[in-house]
Amino acid sequence: MTIGMPSTPVMPSTLVTSITPVTADARALSNSLSDLDDEQDSSDIEKPLPNIDDEQFRLPKLSDFKTEYSSHAPKFVLLYGSLREISYSRLVIEECARILTAMGADVAVYDPRGLPLPDAEDPTHPKVVELRKLVAWSE
Repeated sequence: MTIGMPSTPVMPSTLVTSITPVTADARALSNSLSDLDDEQDSSDIEKPLPNIDDEQFRLPKLSDFKTEYSSHAPKFVLLYGSLREISYSRLVIEECARILTAMGADVAVYDPRGLPLPDAEDPTHPKVVELRKLVAWSE
């Protein structure tokens, strides 16, 4: 079955998502990665990225992702860039904030009004300090 874009224009809510087929190279890499266990060295695999320095590249192991779960709600800082009174990007961010809050997250929405241009003010500008505190607070 082939899934693709419809031939006639339709509303975005009814669009059919196209699926990109997995290439043979990607499938072979996936198979070789799935065969790795934590004791096997990643240098045994033929690297499909010749432009990457071998000393800087390491395939992750399953144990790299085993961490303790957080005991608190995830913290998000949501940013929008438009300074217009009625801004679609701000409306989207506000809706995202409502959804994330309903899912149990801690959310802070940063209002960029008054934020100076890069290198136009000291790093001690109140809006810069506020943004840095929010970024440090978030996860």
